[in-house]
Amino acid sequence: MPLPRQTAPDRTWVARIRAGDAEALDSVFRSYYAELCAFAYRYVRSRAQAEDLVHDVFAQLWAEREQWQVRDSLKAYLYGAVRNRAISTLRRQMVERRWEDRVHASHQAAPAHVENPAQARLEREDLARVVQQVLAGLPERCRMAVTLRWQRQLSYGEIAETMGISINTVEVYITRACRAVRERYAALQPKPPS
Repeated sequence: MPLPRQTAPDRTWVARIRAGDAEALDSVFRSYYAELCAFAYRYVRSRAQAEDLVHDVFAQLWAEREQWQVRDSLKAYLYGAVRNRAISTLRRQMVERRWEDRVHASHQAAPAHVENPAQARLEREDLARVVQQVLAGLPERCRMAVTLRWQRQLSYGEIAETMGISINTVEVYITRACRAVRERYAALQPKPPS
C-alpha cells in the first residue's frame, strides 16, 4: 500500500516551518497534538510521558527545521517521529531498570554490615566522588548536558533546546557519562575472593 503523499497544505506548512515561521509550527502542533499524545500513550502508558514525548518531537523538529525533510505526508512523518521517540524512550527505560535491578541485587547480596548507616553514607560519598571525577573528565558539552539532566532535572528535549543540539546528541552524552560512572565505580569495588 503506497504511503500518502504530501498535500498542498502539508508542503506549505513544511516550507513555512523550514523558513522559521513559529506560527506555522504552532498550527501544526495544535492540529496534531491530541492525536499524537493518544498515539504515544499506547506505547508509554503514561499521559505525562506521552505529552513530554510529543513536545520533544516538536522541539527537535524546530531545532533542526532548516534540514527538515518530509518525503510523505506531514501526518505520517509526525506519527513516525513519535513512534521512534517512544521506542527510544522505552529502550532507555529498560536499560535504566536493568541498571537499578543490578544495583538493588548487589545491595541484597552484600554482607549485613552494608546496612550500617555509616557504611551506606560512605558508599554514597564514594559514588558522589566518582561522579564528580567522571564529570570533570568529560568534554565540556557532554558535562553540560549531564549537569542539566542530573542536577537541574531537565528533560532531554529541554537540554537539546538549551544547548542547541539534537535530542539524539543529548542521549549520546548522557549514555556516555553513565557508562563512564559505572566503569569507574565498578573499578573501585573490592574484588570477591577467588
